[in-house]
Amino acid sequence: MTDMGYLARKALFNLIVRINTMLLHVPILIRIRSGRIRHEFTPDQIVQVQSVGNYSMFCLTDGRQLLSCRTLKLYQDMLPAYFIRVHRRCLVNGYFVAQRIDTDRLLLHTGEEVPLSRRSIGHYRRCTNRLHSQPRPALAYL
Repeated sequence: MTDMGYLARKALFNLIVRINTMLLHVPILIRIRSGRIRHEFTPDQIVQVQSVGNYSMFCLTDGRQLLSCRTLKLYQDMLPAYFIRVHRRCLVNGYFVAQRIDTDRLLLHTGEEVPLSRRSIGHYRRCTNRLHSQPRPALAYL
């Protein structure tokens, strides 16, 4: 038996967490350290995650913005499937998208506009179609 590599173990762990969350309806807790303070929140509380160089900025429903020293790619793999990568520097909670403005912007329920890249339009459409075809989870913030 061969030893699984780090990335394979991480992918397996993320898959197990997602399956458990779907079956048991247990909320995932995101834990990040911003400066010396540790923050915990559920994915429902995240409006968007923006890339700031090699850092990630979490924009939460209560208005807080938290800076994490991890990359956006790490959080894209960690967060549930209703988070959509709409631009190379922006990951959006699909339930917060109000409408598409022109061809290159999205309007969120919070009133913010985020960029939508041309290459992400097809992925965005597939994800939003999937979101609208599934029953919406009971989210406290909407």
